[in-house]
Amino acid sequence: HVRFFDFEFRVVAWFEDLDAGSIVSLSFALGPPGMTYTEMTAAAGTLRCPDFIIGTANALIISCSARLFDELEEAERRGVLLVQGNDAPVHGLALHPSLPRFAISGYSGTLQLWDYDEPRILLMRLFDRLLGSALAFDPRGKYLAAGFTNGTLKVLSGATLEEVATFRHSKDVITKIGFSHDVNFFATADVDKCVAVYKWAPKDDDESKPKEWVYLGKHNAHYKPITDLQFGVSADDNPELVSIGQDRTVVLYDLARSSVTGGIVLRSSVKIEQLSVPTACMWHSHGGACGVDRSILVANDQFKFRVYEPKSRAVRSTLLAPTHGGPPCALVLVPREPGAPDDEPRYVAYATREKVTGLVQLPLDGSPHKTMGAITHAGEISAMGISWDGRWMFTAGGADLCVHMTRIHTAGLRAPELEGAMAVEPFMELLEGGREGAFVQEIVDYF
Repeated sequence: HVRFFDFEFRVVAWFEDLDAGSIVSLSFALGPPGMTYTEMTAAAGTLRCPDFIIGTANALIISCSARLFDELEEAERRGVLLVQGNDAPVHGLALHPSLPRFAISGYSGTLQLWDYDEPRILLMRLFDRLLGSALAFDPRGKYLAAGFTNGTLKVLSGATLEEVATFRHSKDVITKIGFSHDVNFFATADVDKCVAVYKWAPKDDDESKPKEWVYLGKHNAHYKPITDLQFGVSADDNPELVSIGQDRTVVLYDLARSSVTGGIVLRSSVKIEQLSVPTACMWHSHGGACGVDRSILVANDQFKFRVYEPKSRAVRSTLLAPTHGGPPCALVLVPREPGAPDDEPRYVAYATREKVTGLVQLPLDGSPHKTMGAITHAGEISAMGISWDGRWMFTAGGADLCVHMTRIHTAGLRAPELEGAMAVEPFMELLEGGREGAFVQEIVDYF
């Protein structure tokens, strides 16, 4: 509430219908230079005071004017909402695949759909006693899957946020959600170290029934926490699903053979590390060329990239990962900007666990000149996403209650290449002493 008193401490006006939560700050408007107090409050009614704004503990900023005190209707006495922020950590973030929109969810129990071109909130939905932990749009933008800390999973309409289906097959926090390219499957990973798979199919495999999202089952393929979950595309255009965990294992799932009666079938489970721990993965074409994804790029906590070949079940190559901040914990292929030439290099966006996000130029060769990093948050980074046109990077800061929108410029990464820098120079800089150091001179003496 906001109350006004005279100098004898008698209440002269009150604003008790704002309904915005506990008020933590208040500020009055300043008029143009030379304007008197009487002129500033000339339009007021019973109460004569300048316009003011309030900030609340619910992360709302509301504009109020003196005339609100004279309004008869309760709805007219609530002021004008200027800003609606987040009053609890944000952990879910998803970018629309074809429109300038993103969705966020967190521990406040709300799910917000934003238009980032304007920017403004398009839709908001409040879930009773549910705390958001993960979000994902399907590749067509028709569905939005929302995971919660108690294991509940909701499939919503991507346009209206209306509920399509609800599942409760996880026992713990849902941390990852992903859709297949053909929107026939989606999968979730949870803190209970399980991967659950859902399919767009007729219920009970009865072709006479309409299609809906059906729970196929879940598999406890890891014995330590799952760090990433990604869908890819096989050579015959079928969806493939992979998960990695802190148990240093890459697990491939056989979606074609998985069913409600047979459960989730594994294709392979291979340990690819001895000491380091995988932190993120993505499906990746050989050399980074645009085409069918056939290998898996895995980042680990020792600042290395490993390119894992699923067919041969072997590590194809090991490369230096970005060393700006901590090891990468999220990897996303940046889409081409509309109108960009086909020979334009592709880029991978990455986020570390705290503070730093950046880009890596493809094809990967371990060159430090092909990576960059920037501090985008003061603390943890809970989620990351890239806009459909490859122009914006979005990051959620978890406990800092912020979602940051960063413009992607790739010209700086290409500058050394365009200036004709020698291909070996970046790697010489990694050696102790550089090109003129004792180590390089010793190699020259030997060879």
